[in-house]
Amino acid sequence: MIRTDSPIDDLLERLLPSIEPVQELESVSLRDARGRVLGRTVAAEGPVPGFRRSAVDGYALCLPADGAATDLVLPVVGYIAAGAPLIDVPPTPGAIRIFTGAPVPRDFDRVAMQEDCLAGLTTVPVRRVPKAGANVRQIGDDIAAGQVALSCGTQLDGRHLAVAASLGLTNLRVRRRIRIGVLSTGSELVSPGQNLGPGKIYASNGVLVTAILEQAGFDVVDLGIVEDDPDCINAALNTSLELDALVTSGGVSVGESDYVRRTMVAAGGKIEQWRLPIKPGKPILFGRLPRNARSELPVIGLPGNPNAAFVTLVLIGLPLLRAVAGQPRRVLHPILVEVQASWRHAPGRQEFVPVQLLPAGLRGIAGACRAGSGGSAQQCALSTADALAIVPAEADGVAVGDVLAAYPINQIA
Repeated sequence: MIRTDSPIDDLLERLLPSIEPVQELESVSLRDARGRVLGRTVAAEGPVPGFRRSAVDGYALCLPADGAATDLVLPVVGYIAAGAPLIDVPPTPGAIRIFTGAPVPRDFDRVAMQEDCLAGLTTVPVRRVPKAGANVRQIGDDIAAGQVALSCGTQLDGRHLAVAASLGLTNLRVRRRIRIGVLSTGSELVSPGQNLGPGKIYASNGVLVTAILEQAGFDVVDLGIVEDDPDCINAALNTSLELDALVTSGGVSVGESDYVRRTMVAAGGKIEQWRLPIKPGKPILFGRLPRNARSELPVIGLPGNPNAAFVTLVLIGLPLLRAVAGQPRRVLHPILVEVQASWRHAPGRQEFVPVQLLPAGLRGIAGACRAGSGGSAQQCALSTADALAIVPAEADGVAVGDVLAAYPINQIA
């Protein structure tokens, strides 16, 4: 039953090549560059390190002409600390007391670790003589002059920023942040803090979507809540045209009050995907609205049920939006889980089930129990989940002991 291939993969393979990333660049400080997409390749103007330096605390050695001997005793001819300038030492046999990061004089071709030496004021016995080049970081050992240090398109994290800092850079040219509109639809919705009238519920999908998008590094524009009315939805769509993408929730199914898809088509938009054989999230929508003759607004229409909105946003919406931002595609790495309590599954749709993880059993695989009863509107149950277990479309139920693939929540959201 261990299957991860999905109609979602097929959808993304089809849609991602058609996504045009933003092209505008801006210069930001290294501190502000984390998570951003590098807009220009960075090459090293000079080598890193720019001088030969010691990799350890110990003694830099210049050996006698007859080579290295065991229990060698050399005169101490100098002292170099990290950050000190390179000293001029005659090319005669001797040892220099040296520390990690300190420059190594030209004729001293190796560094003995201090634990292999017996420290003395005027001489140093070397019990173990290292090979030539040992414990010496050569010029350009990390980055050669002219070498590409950071490639255009890299999504920057602390490792990349450290490389930039090692080159002496303080700013980087990155793609600008994309602005994403978030729109909730539904005549039953009211904002938290307002009074609930008959048949009303508090809107939560906007909060969910906004939090996930901001955590992913996007700028979010809250377009609020609109009723199930074509004119209201059309006005909201027009407002979003100045943004880089739009994410809606609700109004994409087949009900008489589901107007998002029909309003998009009436406005000249194209629907490239509507409905997918997954659970929850079957009515997921992807389309584009024309801004002008040369530009279109990507629109991701999420289902209204909270669990369905979450699943489709993290597995479909985020990859598409990251492509708009110019971010590289992320490969998901599922784990294996062993089912601890059975649940029903009707064949036909691949299902993503929120599960809580338990310590590994005798098989060395983490246990998994379904969070809640499986309803797509159970937000509290979703909030307790550690992973989304993947039930293959052809499975006829899930039994105790079955092994499933699962996506950890902290990997996908």
